Amino acid sequence: MRIFGLALFTLFAFGIASSAWGDSRIVFNHGDRFQYDLHWSLVKVGHAELQFRVEPMDKTGRDMIHIIFTARTSGMADKLFKVRDVIEAWIDPETGRPILYLKEQREGKTNRDVRVEFDWESMTATYSNKGVAKEPVTITEETMDPLSLINALAAKPFENSELRAHVATDGKKVVQIEAKQIKKERFKVSAGRFKADRIEVSTKELKGVFEKSPDASIFLWLSQEVPAIPLKMKSKVAVGSFHGQLTGAKIGDQVIGKLSD
Repeated sequence: MRIFGLALFTLFAFGIASSAWGDSRIVFNHGDRFQYDLHWSLVKVGHAELQFRVEPMDKTGRDMIHIIFTARTSGMADKLFKVRDVIEAWIDPETGRPILYLKEQREGKTNRDVRVEFDWESMTATYSNKGVAKEPVTITEETMDPLSLINALAAKPFENSELRAHVATDGKKVVQIEAKQIKKERFKVSAGRFKADRIEVSTKELKGVFEKSPDASIFLWLSQEVPAIPLKMKSKVAVGSFHGQLTGAKIGDQVIGKLSD
């Protein structure tokens, strides 16, 4: 089983200005959070949460944008394939660029502690797992980490059949992420009804939030608001399909659906 990431759920660094972060490429604010139920086919297997914070990072001591995605199985799924994942991204609020990407991956027998450090002076990103580093990869000015992609897709509504391309790295490869609007529709999830864009995402070889079965498509449903709310993600897995859907969210002072503590 692979973990959802709609994220977000995320995907997503263009568009509407955010006065809280002072950078035109950041569309979410401190305290924004999104919660999801995770399903394998028709069976609920766990839950996930996406959070946005502004807080100091040890490396710099100044306030940074901190995106946190957590996913965990529950019930019978814990006995079959236990998942306890935490993925984090630290972003410079002045430039909108990622500084640090962390992935604590606990999926069945998989145990990884990934760290990707971005060096914008040398234009490189360095991947390490449990302290063992690989050779740095060369990045471009537009390169994002897998989790920071969430902001890029949420920054403005999609036009009909619009195709967007973003560059991202997991620290081992730099690849292009393509997202195409397939359909505008009214869409219902546990948190309510929304006008939504159905988006097909091609992640190619990028690992992170968007791991999937080979050749399987990922479909996202994003609300047509700004910032867009990640409503649902669906992807084929080795057996059946996997999806996560929104159960509750807090955006600024607005609460949607039901939020758990």
